[in-house]
Amino acid sequence: MTEEPIMRDFAAFQKLVGLDDLRLERLRVAGEWLRPKVAEITDDFYERLLAEPTTAAFLDGKIEHLKKVHHAWLEDILSGVYDEPFFIRQINIGKAHVKNQIPPLFLASGFSILRVLLFDQMEAAARNNPTEACPRCSRALGRLLDACQFLIDRSYEQDRLNRVSQATGMSLPLIEALVMLKPRQEA
Repeated sequence: MTEEPIMRDFAAFQKLVGLDDLRLERLRVAGEWLRPKVAEITDDFYERLLAEPTTAAFLDGKIEHLKKVHHAWLEDILSGVYDEPFFIRQINIGKAHVKNQIPPLFLASGFSILRVLLFDQMEAAARNNPTEACPRCSRALGRLLDACQFLIDRSYEQDRLNRVSQATGMSLPLIEALVMLKPRQEA
């Protein structure tokens, strides 16, 4: 699975949601404010996942490793460096989720939990820092998380299309054309 089609769509996504230079600069400030809280956010994140029996069972025996990986990912998210290799890493995270058969439900709910935790920390940081230092930082952070989730989700979609292609022998462009067909109108 190549990153090229995903990155092509991502360029359009980035323009549509306004993940531009101004917002990326705001993210650098947000990262400075939030990086000291990464361990706490990671612990809270896994505490919530472990509280749900379905996800707790899935995490059994892997929690310490996953916390280390999550911590490193959050550090990357808050690094202030949002170049093409950063976004390629998000695609590769998606590929790792697919390879490890992490259900999309866990991914979507995990991003939702993470948004809550990060926005709570942003609100606390904003109370302790001058607001003009980072206006609308939470919104910029939300857009970055949306971008990461988009890229990770696309890895799942690409994997599904590849499996259908392998199972049927149909080419990926044909499958994608079929997916884009308009449904027939009922009479």
